[in-house]
Amino acid sequence: MPQTITVQVTAPATATYDTAFTVSANASSGLTVSFSAGGACTSSGSRFQMTSGTGTCTVRFDQAGDATYAAAPQVVETVTATKADQDIAQFVQPPKATYGDPNFSLQAITTSGLPVTFSATGKCTVSAVSVHLTGAGSCTVTASQPGDANYDAAPPVSRTFAIAKKPQFVTLSFIPDKVLGNRDFTVRATADSKLRVLFSAKGACTVKGSRVHLLRVGNCTITAYQPGNANFKRALSDRQTFRIARRR
Repeated sequence: MPQTITVQVTAPATATYDTAFTVSANASSGLTVSFSAGGACTSSGSRFQMTSGTGTCTVRFDQAGDATYAAAPQVVETVTATKADQDIAQFVQPPKATYGDPNFSLQAITTSGLPVTFSATGKCTVSAVSVHLTGAGSCTVTASQPGDANYDAAPPVSRTFAIAKKPQFVTLSFIPDKVLGNRDFTVRATADSKLRVLFSAKGACTVKGSRVHLLRVGNCTITAYQPGNANFKRALSDRQTFRIARRR
């Protein structure tokens, strides 16, 4: 005897990756209808689970018949798979930094579990998850996830942090006492920033560049200073006073 299958709850036209749906059907014979899946889904009884974000899920309804009823004509429905949304759920805000600080790592995760990629603009660069500071100012790092066969791209998330100028220190070399009439001499100083040190003089001498000229008997104070630049703060000055004696 022939029989037919009537679908009571149909499969959806589309379904998103990693979601599930349920169907139901009965046979005119009253015999139990079986369900099976193909393509972008799997099935357990009447429950179908999407296993891909692309392709087509095939939903099959069957009733094999028995001693009284012939097998029912198979009913097939198709479901178009769609990609799931994802978000960058956690992106740790980088702390304030100072130029010259060591490289540090970025941390972010996605709701999909796919790996995050990072990019940077401003006074820094990024390689993989490591941030390198290139100057004082600010840096913006952006976390992205381009998606794959199952997930759409995540909306990018950006974090901006400030980079302070680095302090620097000047050290002026020892200047011994002099005798009026000594030749001009050179003073020396270094800045740990490697920037050029400048000099000023007060009292019984003058300085031009780093060359000191003695004017008279008395005291001379040489000040070494470094005014800083875009990446370094002005250094604290270092100064020395030496005595210029009368020639005997």
